[in-house]
Amino acid sequence: MNINVLVAEPSAIDWTAIAKGIRRHLPEASVLRVKDGEQALRFLFHRGLLTADPPVPDLVLLAEELPLIPAAGVIARMRIDPRTRLTPVIVLRQDLEEESLDPYWDGEIRSAMTSICVSEALEARVADAVNDLCHRYPPLPERQKVLSLRQ
Repeated sequence: MNINVLVAEPSAIDWTAIAKGIRRHLPEASVLRVKDGEQALRFLFHRGLLTADPPVPDLVLLAEELPLIPAAGVIARMRIDPRTRLTPVIVLRQDLEEESLDPYWDGEIRSAMTSICVSEALEARVADAVNDLCHRYPPLPERQKVLSLRQ
């Protein structure tokens, strides 16, 4: 099964570690990198303008401080749309002490998110976070099967 991952990360050095971390747990994943929040939103919501619905990635990794639109803005837009509302998100933060993501996200939405600190061992931290979210939230095709079986 092919898993699609969207990574929004402006730093080339961090991108390399992130890609290695993803490949450690999901070796066959299709990984797309964008460099700012506007590109992330364009990919998520405007790429399929000539189709009914643009494709939804199975996992999204966002640097907290993205150029143009920060991670909190991308996540807020994702949580409004029913297609991306429960897409698992990993936020890459510079400092875990300060919570800048909106605290009113709770329950199922909050559980579909995790934050990791961008520091040494970034590759291992990304691999652990991907592993954790994949165990809690199966890839999108699996979620769609569950939904179709319920109907």
